[in-house]
Amino acid sequence: MKRYITILLVLALLFTLCACRKKKPSATESSGSSTTTESQSENTTEDTGEIIEFTDLVAVSVPASTETLKATDGTVLFEYTYQSMSLALNNEDVAEKIIIDFLNRVDTTKVPATSIAESAKSAYNSAKDWVPYLYSITYSPTRIDGNVLSLFGNHVVYNGAFHPDRSCVSANYNLQTGDSLSLADIMHPQASLEGICQLVLTELAKNEKELQLDPGYEQVVQQRFKTDISHDESWYFNENGLCFYFAPYEIAPYITGVVHAEVPYSSLKNVIKDEYLPARRNQATGKITVAPFDETKQFDRITETVLSKEADMYMVYADAAVQDVRITVTDENNSYTVFATYGLQPGDCVMVQADDETINKVQISYVSGAKTQTAKIVK
Repeated sequence: MKRYITILLVLALLFTLCACRKKKPSATESSGSSTTTESQSENTTEDTGEIIEFTDLVAVSVPASTETLKATDGTVLFEYTYQSMSLALNNEDVAEKIIIDFLNRVDTTKVPATSIAESAKSAYNSAKDWVPYLYSITYSPTRIDGNVLSLFGNHVVYNGAFHPDRSCVSANYNLQTGDSLSLADIMHPQASLEGICQLVLTELAKNEKELQLDPGYEQVVQQRFKTDISHDESWYFNENGLCFYFAPYEIAPYITGVVHAEVPYSSLKNVIKDEYLPARRNQATGKITVAPFDETKQFDRITETVLSKEADMYMVYADAAVQDVRITVTDENNSYTVFATYGLQPGDCVMVQADDETINKVQISYVSGAKTQTAKIVK
């Protein structure tokens, strides 16, 4: 196991160094193809203070891998999906600290996954209606900037029961120190748990009927905020606010799924510490280009995300600043973000390695002109 973590750390540190290396821009431009469309969604990030432009390249990659267990007749008995992490930061020590913590979280899933795999082998009887057992955790970055990295994930387990067991996981980090964050860490000294609880209840009440919230759900929510919060992780940041989540059956029926309560940043002044409020930014105006790899085109800073090994490479870059770049993979079972960065400047590049099958599942989104734009990788 130590060897496994060491190998991943070496790869992650190479990613970090790659993001910081400097090259002289080339005068030769590639003529790769790109597809970009404009969506109707507005960027709703609240103005929370003076305008700050964070120019360092900060990016996270959390590609997923799936291992399968098959019977002697070729039937898939069990699937195990997990992620690795690479983090591009100027501070390599902070990046390493966060990567180790994340890999340790992943490592804790191996024992229960192995147990379910053994159960699948015991339960399989060559029936035509066999449904593979499953253990899957996929984190998606929900906020990344100069101060914060937040990830929110889906945890799905199926072991032959009536339906899969679904829950959620999250991880939040201070990008200045590398420390994992609890709710207590981000709370403003003037804030109270009762005050935060009321904000959550206010947001839940807005969609009470739509979510089919259980009678008396308020007491369940209040109980959460009466307990020790020093290690509470049932929350995460996204671009719009501080989100708390509740598992199926916790305050609503299974059919509702996971219930989210998003408290907007405009309501969080003096509730969370100022350093965790997002900075205002000038409006981005750039457009992303996606092109096949061209070794003659050089960039100042490079990051990468490997979606398929030994596959074609593609370059993702912008003609002017773009913000909140996300690369999302969607298949028949799941949708999750495998790469995120605060923004790309001219001279920045994301190298994406993907095979033909994966390309069709990939979508790139970014913010420009105060709207979310999308782009596709075109072979």
